[in-house]
Amino acid sequence: MRDFLIHTYDLLIRGSAAIMGFFHGMTSGNHRSAVLLLCLMAADYLTGLIAAWLSKSRKTKTGKLSSAAAFRGLLHKAVMVLVLVISAVLDWFIGDHNAMFFTAVCWMYIGSEALSLLENLTLCGVPVPAALKRRLALFSQTEEAGTQQPAPPIS
Repeated sequence: MRDFLIHTYDLLIRGSAAIMGFFHGMTSGNHRSAVLLLCLMAADYLTGLIAAWLSKSRKTKTGKLSSAAAFRGLLHKAVMVLVLVISAVLDWFIGDHNAMFFTAVCWMYIGSEALSLLENLTLCGVPVPAALKRRLALFSQTEEAGTQQPAPPIS
């Protein structure tokens, strides 16, 4: 068991270093928003695992840990990174040194990840202001119904 943990830790450290190096090279080290996005993605994934460990996950029927749900979460994050790479290549192709597409895509995903992280934190029992809880409840209701409804203002 000890060897498994050592190898897993080593894999996580090396994998994280490789991903960070890739993003640093891809963005020439100028886009802190990419680092923020990666931190939010990691925090969202970890809090999702904690919520599942506490049997409060919304990704499974039982609310418990599921390797299939965890894999879907990683796959979702990988597709997000793929879209970021495509937006960076698009900026490079059109010669935009301001990284217009990359920045727009990055901030769109930052908003999405922040909402997901906030939802996971509420599932884990972290105190969140009541106004934010009401907004999250509205988002989850419209997501379940599959409709887009304008949300009432925060009061």
